[in-house]
Amino acid sequence: MTHERPVFRLPYSLMELTVEIVASVGILCSVIAIVQAWPTLPNSIPLHFGLSGKADFWSSKGGLTVLPLISLVLNAWLTWSLRYPHTFNYPWAITEQNARRQYQIAHSLLLWMKVEISWLSAFIVWQIIRVAMRETERLNITFFLAMLFVVLVTVGFHLYQAYRAR
Repeated sequence: MTHERPVFRLPYSLMELTVEIVASVGILCSVIAIVQAWPTLPNSIPLHFGLSGKADFWSSKGGLTVLPLISLVLNAWLTWSLRYPHTFNYPWAITEQNARRQYQIAHSLLLWMKVEISWLSAFIVWQIIRVAMRETERLNITFFLAMLFVVLVTVGFHLYQAYRAR
């Protein structure tokens, strides 16, 4: 038995538009960092780091373009997905009474994920460039773990909101 969910168009608030811009700036910063560093980058750059933060896989500098590209594709996919919140998987039943609020919460979560993904990608690009240029020996694991913690807190916060709005 299928249950049709209500379909709403959620307009963007000023805050949400700002969050979209911040996500896009993160991707742009990745691209700018690569373009600026490109002429002085060595031909071989680190593309993978072990748990200690030390580079354990090196490749051509062209591999550096993969992260902003992945970030851009994820950003575009999430932007497209935001148009269809009624198709998302929700941990609770969606009803006429809670649909709008549940969709808004899911919308907010995906927007913040876009910001966090794009800036985490920008940070990793910057760290790869620093290691490749021998400005540091390892990825800053503390900051990386802090960013992952922020992602988990963001998801937890939105799940809590969704739980309360069920």
